[in-house]
Amino acid sequence: MLLAIFLIGVGLLTAALKTLDLGSPVREAVLVSAARRLKNRNPPQEGVQRTYWSVREYRRDAARLTALGYRVISETQTSPYLQGAALPGRSPMTVRSPVAHVTYELRK
Repeated sequence: MLLAIFLIGVGLLTAALKTLDLGSPVREAVLVSAARRLKNRNPPQEGVQRTYWSVREYRRDAARLTALGYRVISETQTSPYLQGAALPGRSPMTVRSPVAHVTYELRK
C-alpha cells in the first residue's frame, strides 16, 4: 500500500516537473534588458531576431517591441514538444523546442 502511494506520488511529481519552466524568469529578464538596450540605442537597430520558448514570452516581448516601433516581418511557429530519437525497445523521447522564431523590423 505504501509503495503504491509512493509510486503515484512520484508519477504526479514527474508530470508536474515536465511542465514547469524554470528558465522562464531568466529569459524574461534577458528580453526586458534587450528591449531596454534597443530603446537606448542611437541610431536605432533596423532589425531584431528573437526566439521564444513560450507563447506568453512571445506576447510580452512583442508588446514591448511594438511600443518601440518594431513590426513583425517574419514568423515561424512550431510545436513546443517534438518527438526525438527512440532507443531500441523504448518509446521516442519528447524534446522541448522553441515555439516561435520571429524577425522584427523598425517601422519607417
